[in-house]
Amino acid sequence: GRAEVSLTIDNSDGALPIEYAEVTISRVIEILSDNKILADLLRPLNDEDTARCVLAERTVSRSLAGSCTVPLGAFASINNDTFSIKGFVAKPDGSEIIYAEKNGSKSDFYKLGEALSETLIAKGAKEILSN
Repeated sequence: GRAEVSLTIDNSDGALPIEYAEVTISRVIEILSDNKILADLLRPLNDEDTARCVLAERTVSRSLAGSCTVPLGAFASINNDTFSIKGFVAKPDGSEIIYAEKNGSKSDFYKLGEALSETLIAKGAKEILSN
């Protein structure tokens, strides 16, 4: 079993150098699947929409063999029932960057993460990352 723990930061004053009014940082807590007591304790900490976003972002990272040293990123968000995921892959020196974005129903979050990966690969992500 697993639970997502998230921290949402109010950026309405523009203190962070991004265009979003809120920033959510998430972490996963994994537990043994038969540990019902801990699962019940952690369940209120899980936000379904945040979990969808994090899982889609991780799908992109895994598909492109991402790590802390690979210049790639994915950012997912949900507005009402619309799921959006944006991603990029870059050369380490920044001389080449490719971007892609996918949108759809939040129920298709996993498929949209996969589709974003496929689009980045079609635009040359594997070639950039192999150099």
